Amino acid sequence: MDLSVAEVELRAAAEERDRLLNDAKYGSLQNDEAVAKARQERDEAMERKKAAEVALAKTRVELMQANSQLYEAVRQKVDLGQQLEQWQMDMQELIDEQMKHKLTSQEKRRKLPEQPAPTRASRLLGFFHR
Repeated sequence: MDLSVAEVELRAAAEERDRLLNDAKYGSLQNDEAVAKARQERDEAMERKKAAEVALAKTRVELMQANSQLYEAVRQKVDLGQQLEQWQMDMQELIDEQMKHKLTSQEKRRKLPEQPAPTRASRLLGFFHR
């Protein structure tokens, strides 16, 4: 059980003790029907108050748990956003490198002198040169 719930129950028990001590002091009034009814109503009200305080304490605990879960979800979202940003930067760098390599290859091909297509005669002569 959570500490705040235990505190609420302890406070309610202390109030009940005080009520019982008060009842013992004024025991002679117990015969009076109006006093008995008032005490019963008071006791019922105290029970409702105790139940409401316990429910409130439980709700506070649930709220703290929900806040903790929300914080964790937001933290994970931030982490994922940072990972996505890093991945995008890495992909851009890779694409830039590939484009640079492709442009360099095209530039080298342009600088090479074009070889004329071998004719039939040059192929035959090449055969004898070997």
